Parts: sequence; structure tokens; C-alpha cells
Amino acid sequence: MSDAKVLPLTPKWEEGIHQFEYTDRMLGYNAATDKDGVANVPARQIGNRTEYLRELVSVAHDFLTGIHRLTNADFTADAAIAEECLQLDAYPAALRRELEEYFIRLRHVGASSIPDDSANMGTFNVLSRLIPLSWHYLGGFVLLELFCSNFTAMEFAAANVIDVVAGDDSMDVDSSSELVEGREYLLCNESGGELEHVTLMAILTETRVRVTHPLKYSRTSGKLADTNLIVSDGAAMARTDWEYVSGLFQDSSDATYFLLVVNRDAVAATGAAWYRLASDGDWLVMGQVDSKRYADGTEDDIWNLPKGTVQFRLVYTGREEVYPYQVHHIFVLPRDNMEWVEDVRRPSIISVKRNGSALSLTGSVYGSLYREEHGGTTVMVSDSLRADAYSQTKHFSGVVTVALELDDYLKMLTPVFVQIRYSDVLGAVSRWSPAVTVHDEGSE
Repeated sequence: MSDAKVLPLTPKWEEGIHQFEYTDRMLGYNAATDKDGVANVPARQIGNRTEYLRELVSVAHDFLTGIHRLTNADFTADAAIAEECLQLDAYPAALRRELEEYFIRLRHVGASSIPDDSANMGTFNVLSRLIPLSWHYLGGFVLLELFCSNFTAMEFAAANVIDVVAGDDSMDVDSSSELVEGREYLLCNESGGELEHVTLMAILTETRVRVTHPLKYSRTSGKLADTNLIVSDGAAMARTDWEYVSGLFQDSSDATYFLLVVNRDAVAATGAAWYRLASDGDWLVMGQVDSKRYADGTEDDIWNLPKGTVQFRLVYTGREEVYPYQVHHIFVLPRDNMEWVEDVRRPSIISVKRNGSALSLTGSVYGSLYREEHGGTTVMVSDSLRADAYSQTKHFSGVVTVALELDDYLKMLTPVFVQIRYSDVLGAVSRWSPAVTVHDEGSE
């Protein structure tokens, strides 16, 4: 078949398909005038749609898994398929960026369960589809702040401030429709500076409100919000000392307690965290349990968050030279404390020493409920105490004094965290021992 007999097609989404009318002259392509007749119009429109859909589903197609990975770049202006028409819970651009950054870190913290980059990207493919399509899938178990509308732990969308006079107790806003009397807000300028805590006493009109105390700064613009971070399109930038206040978080898991994790650029900033229960208005200090730095230049700050219906507050400070820096995400992870009758007694580490990559330790005396012989000792060396920490494990048969070489990743870190557990000859295992923090010169 020659090219002259094939309709030229363009991969674009046609808004409609032409309907033939009684008066249409059923003419085809005229080579002399290079003009097409109405007879070819519907076929070309359908063909254009088909070509568009074929390109859409073939983007980054993995023929082994059958997965199609689409990004915002695949939904162009002439595609006529707007993101809001896709019925996703969150827009792909912000989520994909957050997930890509998260899985860069996962290469370090999850190497024991994700052995190579291909498996890592396979997991990425799964989550990049599951998270946008099902907020409820994670909503009851993990609280996520990705700084986009569908993945936020804040309960209030920022309202714009139009006019404030220092010393006055009222201000003009663009709309008071979502403001709540008696609630505390953060008031700041457009760059997050000149931060004030204000409590709304009364809503006077649709555009004017009164607060409980005189205002400190005059402003011609600004915002009332739950954070003075600069948030846009799934990103949050700290341009000055910042605060963040979550909404009430009510867990639906069986966790004993939770970890609050803030991931940010690894700069010399200091964070503090507070929480309060729904039934109590007092803010209580949270204990920070860990801080972890990654090879990609980010850092996690981790606090213990108690169980229940709670709200948390973060305050970060730093010298002027550390700004600006990015806050990538905030999340709350469930943790469990479990107790059970042990066939094998839980061990403890009596002594441990480290010299570069060489680590040696001695555990406590082995004990078994049913007097079974000692089957072996398993050593786990981790880079943190987090639930998703990277770890190296090695098993030794029938001994309580062992020596091992740290792998290439762990030997570069100090400190590391060491735990052991015992097993009997029938395969019953103990709980892991309490963790010991180990530096090159020994243990603490």
C-alpha cells in the first residue's frame, strides 16, 4: 500500500468525532489541492486518538512487569486530559518527586531487603501507583506530610493577610470562611519571617477578624497558616526559623507508640518537638531518640510520639547562614512493644569492641526454658535504631563470643548499633538484646 492511501495521523486527543450530515459531500483527499474531504475527517480523528493512547500507555513501559509509569510530562497541554480529570487522590508531579527522593534514601536503609537497584525500582513502581490511587491504604497506619493538598497533616489551608497595623488587634484577610474562632494560628510574611502566634477571638466580617492580643508587626501582605515554611507544589522551603503544627492525629493501628520523623536538608539546624492530647491543652516535650544523615545530603530527626489522639508541634532554629534549606517530608510511623514467654532467654551484650571494620563482642550466659542446647548467636549491626534501619546480620554456631567484619557501608559510620539474639538447637529464638552504641574505641 502506498503512503498516498494511508491517512496521516498525529498523536493528539480529539475533543469530538465529526458526525456526517445529510448535506455533506462525501469527498476524500484531493492531491491537486492538498486538501482533505469530509469523508476522511472522522477516521483521522479516531486515528489521532488511537495514536495518542498508544503513546500514553507505552511511556516507560516495562514489558516484564506490564507496568506503565506516567509523569506530568506525559499529560501535555494539547492532550486535553487535565490532571484533575484523572481522579487521582494526589497529583503525580509532587508525589513522584517525593517518592524519587525517598527511594534514593531507601537504597541505604533498605539494602537488606532490597538487594539491588532493579528491585528498588520495582518497589518504586508499586508504591508510585498505590499511593496516588489509595490515600486510605496508608492513611490509617502512617501519617504523611508531603506538602501537597492530599498528603498533608495540617488541618488548615493558609489564608492570605491583606493589611495589618502594628498595635492593632484586628486585621484584613482575603477570606474568613475557613477560620475558626478560638483557634491559634501562625502569622508571618510571604517569606515566612516576622512570625507571630495569634489566637482568633472573633470573625467580624467576611474579610476582617479580631485576635486576642495586639499585633507586633505592620504588614501589607502575609498569611495565616499552620506553618511558616514556604509551601508550593509539594515542596517546603525554610527561609528563616520555622514552626509546624499538625492537626489531630488519631491512629487506627495496634501500635504501642509512634516515631515522628522529619526529613530535611542536612544543615546546622536544631529541632524541638512537642505534643498534646486531644483532651488536654498543654504542650508536652517529646524526647528525641535519633538523628540520621544520608549520603544524598538529607537528614532525619526522630522523636517518640505517644499513642492516642494527639497533635504535634515542631520548632526549628539555626544561624542565618543555613537558610534557605528544604524540608522534604514529615511522617509518623507506628511501633510495637511486644512481650511473650521465651523458650530462649533474651541475651544482653556484656562487652563489645570495634577497631575500624573489625567488631568483636561477648554475650551473656545462654539460657533455655526447656534446657535445649545453644544452637547459635545472631549479630545485627545497624546504622540507627529506626524501624527501617539498614543492618548487617551474621549467624555464629554455638558460641557467645564472636567477631565479624563490618560491610563497606557500616565501616564508614560511627557510631553503629549492635544487638544479638540466641537460638537453641531446635530453632527457637530469643528476642533481640538491648542495643549497644559502639564507636571505634569501644561501647557506651
